[in-house]
Amino acid sequence: MNLRKLRLMAVSGVIDWVIQRISSIVISSYAIWMVFWMWSVHDIDYHAWIALYSNVWMQIYSVITVVATCAHAWIGMWTIGSDYLTVRQFGELATLVRTSYNIVCVVLLLLYVVWILYIMWNLT
Repeated sequence: MNLRKLRLMAVSGVIDWVIQRISSIVISSYAIWMVFWMWSVHDIDYHAWIALYSNVWMQIYSVITVVATCAHAWIGMWTIGSDYLTVRQFGELATLVRTSYNIVCVVLLLLYVVWILYIMWNLT
């Protein structure tokens, strides 16, 4: 694929669309897995949760799901910001408001990823 086609895909929103669909599949599969696990375990208590999340594959799956959730959320939040935080609503402050909004969104998403990394890899 040449650079021009790649640039066209990025501009037309194809990459965002693909990220949204792939992240939806990851999030849905995680939710289905958790429902199946809760249905199959008879006594769900602290020890059952620790046993589940002590597995490296579950830790990796959880981190991948959180990253997919953040990617999915970022595309949605960016779209909302670019659609509704405009010059029409905010006048000359629109760029400042939109930039501040995007920075807050990115910081919150990064904190979410750091938090899940801390939780998943520091289980006791």
